[in-house]
Amino acid sequence: MSHTRKFIQRLLTYLFLLSLILSLIQPESASAQTKDGIKRQIDPATGKINFISSLSGRPLAASQALGFVPDRAADPALAIAQHFGREFGLRDAARELMAMRSDHAESGRVTIRYQ
Repeated sequence: MSHTRKFIQRLLTYLFLLSLILSLIQPESASAQTKDGIKRQIDPATGKINFISSLSGRPLAASQALGFVPDRAADPALAIAQHFGREFGLRDAARELMAMRSDHAESGRVTIRYQ
């Protein structure tokens, strides 16, 4: 076998091993912060937001997250989903999301999980 052919085989072997090693590395999700005080976690694979939270990491009231007090008759969780839905890739949160579970704490705090 010629030296050139051996070199090419070794080079291809190293490139293959390098690609296998790099495929095992999971990129960390990025986070972004804007003037509204909401921290957004971005999925590196899709470029879409996959989680939002307060800068402190503590729960926010709907009025704080939205910047206004939602109508009492309206579902505050759905108001948040509609407000931030486009950032998650939703077009119409009311149509695209379905409430899966809701928890009502004694403190009055309501948590609703959508899918």
